[in-house]
Amino acid sequence: MDPIVVEIDAPMVTQQCAARIVRTIVELLLYHREQIPFTYGAFRTMVKNFRTNEGDESTEHGMQKIHLRKQQNQAEQMVQSVDNLFEMIDDCFEQNPTVQEAMIIFGTTIFTAKEAFVVRLPPIDRNHHGYNHRHALEQHLRQIAMKLTLSDEVSGNPHVKVPTNVHVLMKIAAVSTLNTPNCGHYSPLDDYKLPVKCPQYRITLATTANRPSSPVSCCKHLKVFQDATTPSASDYPDVVAAEETDNLSCWLQLNEVVRGFKPTPVKGCFIWTPA
Repeated sequence: MDPIVVEIDAPMVTQQCAARIVRTIVELLLYHREQIPFTYGAFRTMVKNFRTNEGDESTEHGMQKIHLRKQQNQAEQMVQSVDNLFEMIDDCFEQNPTVQEAMIIFGTTIFTAKEAFVVRLPPIDRNHHGYNHRHALEQHLRQIAMKLTLSDEVSGNPHVKVPTNVHVLMKIAAVSTLNTPNCGHYSPLDDYKLPVKCPQYRITLATTANRPSSPVSCCKHLKVFQDATTPSASDYPDVVAAEETDNLSCWLQLNEVVRGFKPTPVKGCFIWTPA
């Protein structure tokens, strides 16, 4: 199956940008794979309002109130789980700048996966700060979301139609696993492979210019009187490192599993629209 190729109109991808991209794709897939009833931003806002409206019991009585509150607790737990997962994604990119791929798996366990999306990331440039590129990032995220939403692989008939577990794996250079202080956030996997029957979709992200014609110096102090030189491999250490360690990589499984949530009516009432 041909990969979904998304070109990002930027000369480089920062660590913060890469983390936001993966988080955006996770949010998108949670909605399109029916693990949440609304887009994640809207769903999270509704769930956060549960506590605010807790005192309104005009029509909630007896068992109806108990069942609705149980579903509210499940929704709150899912939002907290997703927030924890996003923090781990941010931390993984911060501690491991050689992240090469991300894999989002739907299934009870990673060994009984029902569907998987593999995201190939462009090389990460550690010489640039995400804060300085935040305005362009929002445009890139919208571009990625639009491209994936219009693709048949994402918006077509899904193999997963009921709430299940969502797992996120990161493929990094093996040498990086020795320098991860927050090891409790992820666990290394030895030679992990998806089940043979698991449908696998590939998403390839690429910058419009794999390498700029000259070093981009917007995020570091400029050297005065520096002689003009032709960029060499040493000007792009992260790109070179990613290329050299492509065959020396391993998967990290983030230790936060998100459980899908699907609300059910109780006597005609949903958790956010009581009659």
